[in-house]
Amino acid sequence: MRATCITLCVLALACGDTLGERRDVGPALDTGSGEDASAQDAGQDAGQDAGAVEDAGATDADPVPPPRPCTWRSSTFGSGMQELDSGPSGAPLIFDVSGLPDPGLLSEATLTFRSHDADHPGEEGVVRVNGAGDLDLPAMTDWDNMDADGRIAFDAALLRAGDNRVTFGPGPLDRSFFRIGDVAIEAMARVTECEAPPDPPDPTAVRRTMHFTEASYTNRRTWVVPCPPGHPSHNPLRNYAFTASGDEHVPTDCDGRYRAGGDRRGTAVFVFEDVARARYRVVIRSRHTENRNPAGALFLVDGVGTRIDQTTSSDYEDDVWGEADLEGRVEVVLDSTREGNSDCVTAVTIDPLP
Repeated sequence: MRATCITLCVLALACGDTLGERRDVGPALDTGSGEDASAQDAGQDAGQDAGAVEDAGATDADPVPPPRPCTWRSSTFGSGMQELDSGPSGAPLIFDVSGLPDPGLLSEATLTFRSHDADHPGEEGVVRVNGAGDLDLPAMTDWDNMDADGRIAFDAALLRAGDNRVTFGPGPLDRSFFRIGDVAIEAMARVTECEAPPDPPDPTAVRRTMHFTEASYTNRRTWVVPCPPGHPSHNPLRNYAFTASGDEHVPTDCDGRYRAGGDRRGTAVFVFEDVARARYRVVIRSRHTENRNPAGALFLVDGVGTRIDQTTSSDYEDDVWGEADLEGRVEVVLDSTREGNSDCVTAVTIDPLP
């Protein structure tokens, strides 16, 4: 009996140890719920790690805002229209638009503007954004001598951060004529807020005139410059300066610097200092006669040239050179160096538009 008991006890202890070991390792050997729990734990850990990374990213850089419609106006928005009247090689109208964000934040760009007399579809003019694009100026035959609202969709990649330039140039016609104003750029922009429009023109802008006696001249010997009003030798019938070559004009020149037999080539330069920022209409007063330069007198305002026909009458005339955005030191030049013909000027006026 004693031997039997010992044998049974040993078996019981052995069985208990085995069962105990199985109870200890059982959960680890369980290929069911045990593995799922481990995966969930790992997922939670990964999620916490990802959340930590996301939180860290949010503190380093703000998220890009959703797109919103924005408008950036040109510096001359609301100050009248510029006029283009030239052949195919004429200078374009220029409009500057500032304050744009990085073009990578922009989409659905549209150019908006007001036009007048854009009545030749497909050949009225060419619009460029920062020198590129070659966009057709919208035109309709029904817009003859009429104002119209223009819209041109274009690639936002043509835009630049900061300052942008929009030009309206002549088309292929022998003569292109139209007026443009209220130029603006619209786009969907991923920005927190749209840029504020530019300040209005300086209210201190005033009408200013310079007389031919206030101009400076190059190749003075070819210019006839009569005496100004108030001078003892002033002749009211000679209230203008002009290029000439005949000896009959010698007595007309006030200070005796004119010489007969010259080539009629030179410049008359008018400099307006401290011009308040605004859009101005530039007016040239001169004495028209049939023997003036048949190509037209070339007047440049800050380097932009327009020719004025001075053969249309035998009287003093006020000719509108055009409109321009002017500020600071403004230089108006009668350039008579290109043809050996007679050009003339009495006065130059810059008049701010309302």
